[in-house]
This record gives sequence, C-alpha cells and structure tokens, in this order.
Amino acid sequence: MSLTQELEKRKQDLEKSLQDLSCCKSGLARYKFFQTNKKDKEKAELEYAKALGLLAETKQLHDESSKTQSYETFFVKEEKAKLVNQNSRHERRISQILKEKEQMKKDFKGLEDKEIDKLFALEN
Repeated sequence: MSLTQELEKRKQDLEKSLQDLSCCKSGLARYKFFQTNKKDKEKAELEYAKALGLLAETKQLHDESSKTQSYETFFVKEEKAKLVNQNSRHERRISQILKEKEQMKKDFKGLEDKEIDKLFALEN
C-alpha cells in the first residue's frame, strides 16, 4: 500500500471514529437528559406525595375542627335554650311579685282608709 492510500485510509478511519464519537456524544447527551428528567420526575413525584400528605392532613384537621365546631354550636344552642327558659321563669316570677305588690298596696290602702274612717268615727 502506498503512503497516500494509507493516509486516505487513516483519514477515513478518523472520520468514522469522529462520527462514532459524535454519535456517542449525542447518545450521552440524551442519556444525561433522560437522567436529569428522571431525577426531575422523581423530585416532582416526591413533592406531589408531600403535597398529597399535607392535603390529607389539612382535610383531617378541617373535619375535626368542623366536628368540634358542630358540638360547640350544639352545646351553645342548648345552653341558650336553658337560659331563655330560665329567663322566662324569672320574668313570670317578677310579674307575679309585682302583681302581689300592687295587691298589697291596694289592701294596705284599703286598711288605711278603714282605719282613718274608724278614727273619724271615734272622733265624732
């Protein structure tokens, strides 16, 4: 083989090696891109799982809070009904006492008038 032919062959081998290297570089770039995307996907899935956990925890807290609030509302309404009933009884009792007071005033006024009439009768 002549030197020119050998040089030409080596040149072709070098070009083929460069093409292989270029192909390997693009394959490596795709692999790195895939690995980066895989890591990003795993990171996103982890974040998603955390978000779902927080959402479930928040829902549970909300449900518990709603139950507590419902119980509190029930007991407040029940206590209000008791106080309204008690207030109503007190108002009736006050009304009764005021009627008795008025009656006592009338009775006392009547007794007082009778006593005055007796005094006038005795003086005459």
